[in-house]
Amino acid sequence: MVMAVWDGTGGRLWRQVVEVKYGNLWGGWCSEVVCGLHGVSLWKFIRRGWDCILPFLSFNVGDGGMVQFWHDLWCADAPLKVTYPELFVISGVRDAFVAELMSFRNGSIHWDLNFLRNVQDWELDSMTSFLDLIYSVSLEDHGANTLCWLRNSKRGFSVKLYYCCLSPPLAMKFPWKGIWKPKVPSGVSFFT
Repeated sequence: MVMAVWDGTGGRLWRQVVEVKYGNLWGGWCSEVVCGLHGVSLWKFIRRGWDCILPFLSFNVGDGGMVQFWHDLWCADAPLKVTYPELFVISGVRDAFVAELMSFRNGSIHWDLNFLRNVQDWELDSMTSFLDLIYSVSLEDHGANTLCWLRNSKRGFSVKLYYCCLSPPLAMKFPWKGIWKPKVPSGVSFFT
C-alpha cells in the first residue's frame, strides 16, 4: 500500500487526501508518522511499513527534486552518508535534495557541493572516490523521480518478494518427520 500511494505521481486524488490529512516527509515519498487515538489505525499501520520497505528501495533521479542527496539510495549501493561518512560530517547542507546541488552547464552536469572545512590529506582518497562516483551517474535535469524495487528489478515489486525479504531464511528446516513420523510399525504406534 505504501508503494501504491507513493509511486511518484502526485496527481491521484487519494494520494492528495493522505498528504493533506497526514502531511509528507522524505520529499513527498511518505507521510508523517500518524499520532492519534481515533480513526487513523489503518493508515498508522500502512505508514509504519515505510521504515521496513525503505532498505529494499532505491531512487531513479529525474529532476532530483524529491531525492535527498546524502540520505537516499540513488547512486551507490548505500546512501552517500553511509558510503562516505567522513564527507557527510563536513557537508555544509546535509538535507539537500539532488536538484539543489546539481546544475547543467553546456550539456554537462556540475555539482555545487559545500563543505564546512577544507578536506584533509587523509580524506583525499575518499573525496576522489566520491567525486568519481557522483560524476559517473548519468542524470538529466528533467523527468519524474521514481522508486525502484532493488530485489528483482525485472519482475518489479510483489508482495511475495517483499515477504521473502522480511522473513529471514531458516538455517535449518523443521524436523517434522522426526517428530511426527514414528519409527515403529503403524500397528504398534496405534497403541502408544
